[in-house]
Amino acid sequence: LILSTIIIIPIRTLVRGVETIRDTEDKEELKSHVINIKTKDEISDLAGAVNQMTQGLAAAAAANKDLILGKDTQKMFVPLEQDPSTGRKLTTANDLTEHAEFFGYYEGAKGVSGDYFDFIRLDSKHYAIIKCDVAGKGVPASLIMVEVATIFLDNFRNWTLKSGGIHLDRLAYRINDLV
Repeated sequence: LILSTIIIIPIRTLVRGVETIRDTEDKEELKSHVINIKTKDEISDLAGAVNQMTQGLAAAAAANKDLILGKDTQKMFVPLEQDPSTGRKLTTANDLTEHAEFFGYYEGAKGVSGDYFDFIRLDSKHYAIIKCDVAGKGVPASLIMVEVATIFLDNFRNWTLKSGGIHLDRLAYRINDLV
């Protein structure tokens, strides 16, 4: 009876801990979850491995939330259509004129990326169009992409053919100075 209690109680503790991991919807909440087993045997080793796995799972869930937030922030700079029911940006954009149709698709490979495109109707005859891919992936590339987008949008804010003319060299210099 004593021997079965010594073996069964740690196993039940481990099972309850694993069930908590399984049943927790938001895995980030598991960052302080620890399965405490005080024995010095294989069950204790298993509990330690599960605890390490749980910490990795909680860290990955937190990082995933950051990537989703970063992706949504990045999509603010790309001229994507919005879902009318949720207001969230979709993955496509288009603009149809008498002489041309503009279409774009955006989906970052790792949640956030250095991909960027935009097209802005400047007047009845002129569009400003940009398509770029910052070398690299993830957050560093996305930060450069946001800076490029900001320069591009700023360059054509209040633009008119008379006042601004077409000086793409100046825009290219500003963007290259950033990089």
